[in-house]
Amino acid sequence: MVSSPLVGVVLAGGLGRRLGGDKPAALLAGKPLLAWVAERLAPQVGRLLINPGPAGTPWPELPLPVTPVWDRLPGRPGPLAGVDAALAHLEARSGEGEWLLAVPCDAPFLPADLGARLLAAARAAGRPAACAERGGQPQWAFSLWHRSAARSVADRLAAGDGSLRGVLGALGALRVPWPAEGDDPFADLDLPGDLVWAEELVARMERSGIREPPKKRSSNKA
Repeated sequence: MVSSPLVGVVLAGGLGRRLGGDKPAALLAGKPLLAWVAERLAPQVGRLLINPGPAGTPWPELPLPVTPVWDRLPGRPGPLAGVDAALAHLEARSGEGEWLLAVPCDAPFLPADLGARLLAAARAAGRPAACAERGGQPQWAFSLWHRSAARSVADRLAAGDGSLRGVLGALGALRVPWPAEGDDPFADLDLPGDLVWAEELVARMERSGIREPPKKRSSNKA
């Protein structure tokens, strides 16, 4: 990992029912989805966190160092609970990072420059949060949070609002555009068919000697 003002968190607390359960451990080309995402995110941040959901939830072994941060509310309040847990981690460690970069665990081809672009844009605009946007569609789960947003996130979550969109909107999050043409780097693997598709593309990539992961074509998911 690199020296960076960014700390990354992979949001891996979902149940993954549409994919058949245990989404972080679902295998893509013999490697857990969580490992794909963690390896893609790690070079962009100074430290890598993982939010598996409630305390004690297992996750697949990863080939790089990670720190678990557990949901602070009972049940499974959703991805905002992972952001809350990670921001609380930053609040307790003043020297660990100024910004949190959050991504979902089912997007193995996320942009390699996600953190750099969101950070530069948020700083230039003086905003405490940002998210990616593609073709006019905000990608709420691919988001950047300044550590000062911790109280706002915790308060909204405690009030029963677990919506990333709602909290990012309330914070005035900047939407940072990505090109709409071509393949969608924010596409996630929600269904078994998505995993089959990704397997085929990874196999083609390996046969062609292409190092940059392929991207799933846009499915118009917001």
